[in-house]
Amino acid sequence: MDYSNTLNTENYSSESQRFDELLQEGISYIQNLSGEKWTDYNYHDPGITILEQLCFAITDLGYKSNFSIEDLLMLGVDDFDFENKNLFIPPNKIFSSNPSTFNDFRRLIIDSIDEINNVWLETIKDNKASIKGLFNVKLQLKDNISEEVYNDIINKTNLILSENRKLSSDLNKIIILNKDT
Repeated sequence: MDYSNTLNTENYSSESQRFDELLQEGISYIQNLSGEKWTDYNYHDPGITILEQLCFAITDLGYKSNFSIEDLLMLGVDDFDFENKNLFIPPNKIFSSNPSTFNDFRRLIIDSIDEINNVWLETIKDNKASIKGLFNVKLQLKDNISEEVYNDIINKTNLILSENRKLSSDLNKIIILNKDT
């Protein structure tokens, strides 16, 4: 069977899917509106390049808008593998780096441990050994948390921090803040 190296655009049903016709129509509009001010309509001209990009965008939208809504929303397809088709890749595979700022660590701890309401990380500037990179973590727990689970929360926080530790930084201690009474 003989396959063509190009797409047959004669089968496209709408004008918005025919790139060449859109480009020629755009150039004719430019020629009519610009008069004698713009005389270069060749492909190397930046204005024509912008027109080509606009025509491509319209062609792409025209192509996609002709799909049925069932195809666009993938109704009735439960076993479609989005990750292997490169449609929806989970954030942990896209953003592969570890947290780098204190705000990143705060968000990681708050999102990972349900019992924690808020987190503060603070750098220890003055210590006896003059070690740089030490920090304390202060945890504000939710109101209904009993003291029996404090050690479990501290261990979870320590595990998260050690798995995502930055180079040349270390945890000094984890402090659970007392409730105001």
